[in-house]
Amino acid sequence: MLKLFERLLGPQFWKHVVIVFTHVDEDQRNYLEDNIDALTDPEEGFVTVIHEWFQFSYQPPVIFLSNRDTRYSQYARDCFMELYEAVVAVENGARREKFTCTFFQEVNNRTGIVQDNFIVQSIRSAAAAIPQMVQSGSTAVVNVCNIM
Repeated sequence: MLKLFERLLGPQFWKHVVIVFTHVDEDQRNYLEDNIDALTDPEEGFVTVIHEWFQFSYQPPVIFLSNRDTRYSQYARDCFMELYEAVVAVENGARREKFTCTFFQEVNNRTGIVQDNFIVQSIRSAAAAIPQMVQSGSTAVVNVCNIM
């Protein structure tokens, strides 16, 4: 799926990425700690692995976010502050360049069925350009293409 995003949005979108894992609520944090450690492991963690796959020029920030009691919980507010700081850091790292891609511009230049058809065709083209995803049995891509 990440390859599909890269294909649709262009490789420049990676320098604007913040990886967010949701539903890491305060009462579950200790229970999830082993999973969090596995995701953030500097040698075999999720970000390290996708860093190798996509050959990022930087390490995208990883945020663990609570969705519960966001108005009254200090923990939830702290999570959102971490997210805000990560977004600011990514924006500063991208030299304050705003993310733009022709795909979104093209979608906005169309309406109705023409817009729908453009989106469907773009996704089909992107998926077709990534044969290893389909050949490896990635049912998500195969199912999306079959529905369209």
